[in-house]
Amino acid sequence: MSVQGIPRMYPGPVFGRADTLSYAGWEAAQTLSVEDGLEWVERAGLQGRGGAGFPTAKKLRLAAEAPATRKYIVINGAEDEPGSGKDHALLEQCPGLVVEGALIASLLVGAQEVIFYLSELYPSSSARVREAAAAGDIPCAAWSATHDSTSQSTELRIAGAPSTYISGEDTAALALLSGGRALPTERPPYPVTEGLMRRPTAVLNVETAATLAVIFREGPAWYCDLGTSSSPGTLLCTLGDELERPGVYEVEFGRSIREMLFSCGGQLRSGQAIRAVLPGGPSSGFLTADELDAPLDHASVRGLGSALGCAVFGVIGEDECVLERLLDICEFFAQEQCGQCPPCRMETNMLAKLVGQIRGGAPSILIDKLSEVVEFANGQGGICSLIGMPRLPVSSAVQKFRPDLEHHALHGACAPSHAR
Repeated sequence: MSVQGIPRMYPGPVFGRADTLSYAGWEAAQTLSVEDGLEWVERAGLQGRGGAGFPTAKKLRLAAEAPATRKYIVINGAEDEPGSGKDHALLEQCPGLVVEGALIASLLVGAQEVIFYLSELYPSSSARVREAAAAGDIPCAAWSATHDSTSQSTELRIAGAPSTYISGEDTAALALLSGGRALPTERPPYPVTEGLMRRPTAVLNVETAATLAVIFREGPAWYCDLGTSSSPGTLLCTLGDELERPGVYEVEFGRSIREMLFSCGGQLRSGQAIRAVLPGGPSSGFLTADELDAPLDHASVRGLGSALGCAVFGVIGEDECVLERLLDICEFFAQEQCGQCPPCRMETNMLAKLVGQIRGGAPSILIDKLSEVVEFANGQGGICSLIGMPRLPVSSAVQKFRPDLEHHALHGACAPSHAR
């Protein structure tokens, strides 16, 4: 661990570029028309790194084409996904790339203001952003700055993100920045047409912005040579303290999950073999040890009933009980849901209650009730996506690790081989 608990980052071919404060990508972007710049992003195939994997070019184009006299770019660095450290690590080690990518996005969208929405838990990240702006000849004082070019004037400012999970959701962030509470709002309208102050707003993850800067430095063809055809480039993967070498690793898409885990993180500290992996934080599905030879890309992981999300890899040893991890996940979502949507509130609390009952011993029919609850919630609409987040971990646990749940239901305890 390094600054204030932020994991150490191990840069690869994208974030290992030598001069992170050169602003060469920003200079290149200014030589292109807006249309040519948007085409560069499309050709690069950049997918958002905030968890949803939405095509960045499509988001920027929608905001660019939205009619308005004022537009915004918001760089979302709230990062309250349990275990995630990639955005904070990037802000500490490569702040210039984040600022540069934000400026490029503002040029493509025609935004007059860029807001860095950064976690209040890491004040050093805000300081690093200001330092990077100053090093790039972008005067930064009193938490704001103005950069003048031949085409536009862009104001930069920093805003604090509360340390709650829901405050990192895009519309919740925009609600807070607009003077309200950090609570999600209904879509449509979508932020790209009606976001901050009801103006077109493109919300980009910190990693997305930094990647954008390197794409404009090196060109889309260079970027597409990395990774796979469907998932070009690289991904920042956060590996936790259960492994010998925890940290944030930049990995090319296409490597096998197993090879990535062992070459980057090493063995489990417990010395146990791997039993299961959560590849994308609490909203992803469990992968079995036999599934870890799958390539690291969005389509392959989806095909296994999981998701890459923010690429927070939780590794579970062969002596651990999956039900215990599932209970942690269900209790997390029950605690972090905002309470605005009755179906979401009912679902998350019911799942936490059912898993808790199974843990202590209960009729095994409750295991099937878990699947019924998530399927019912899957047909319900919510203001944000949290209502659907427990679906993959619950469904995969029931399908792939049902013996763990059945042993708890029958005996009220972990199987002896999984009791730590």
